[in-house]
Amino acid sequence: VFESISRAMIQKASMTVEVSNPKKSAMEVETLTKSAGGFVESSSFSEEELVNLSLRVPQEKCDSLLDDFGRLGTIKRRHVSADDVTEQLVDNTARLETLKASRDRLRLQLNVASNVEDVLAIERELTRVQSEIESLEGRLKVLQNDVAFTQVSLTLERRVIYGPVTYIGKAVWWGVEKLFIFR
Repeated sequence: VFESISRAMIQKASMTVEVSNPKKSAMEVETLTKSAGGFVESSSFSEEELVNLSLRVPQEKCDSLLDDFGRLGTIKRRHVSADDVTEQLVDNTARLETLKASRDRLRLQLNVASNVEDVLAIERELTRVQSEIESLEGRLKVLQNDVAFTQVSLTLERRVIYGPVTYIGKAVWWGVEKLFIFR
């Protein structure tokens, strides 16, 4: 009999948005992220032209936040991917339960051990098992955090505003191109 298991997905998103003022937009992104329960992991600024942000946002709010970020300007690129880690979570949880049961049995054996050699051997094994438990609990906590929070890489680029000479040049180039290319 199979139980219904909800899938555990680690989601990653990347997005590039063209905005008029990247630094100002970065402050708006930070406000939106914090109000949704997320946080900024890192940010880098490049001479008023470019801002790169690494964000962690609650997975259930990711799509709406990406939509909000897109409304700050023009979306140039948006990509979302997910890795299914359900099996890894289930396996590690089962292994953790097995280790805890083993630890409990070792504690019982320690209470009834009669000689020093047995006590020392049981304590060594108990220390090893406890160390594995703590390591596995740490890995599970990281995995659960990765499932709960989507990692978002957001790039905010300054919108290029062309002057009249650029438009004239583009029009001339288009005309020359049409003289030689037939479609």
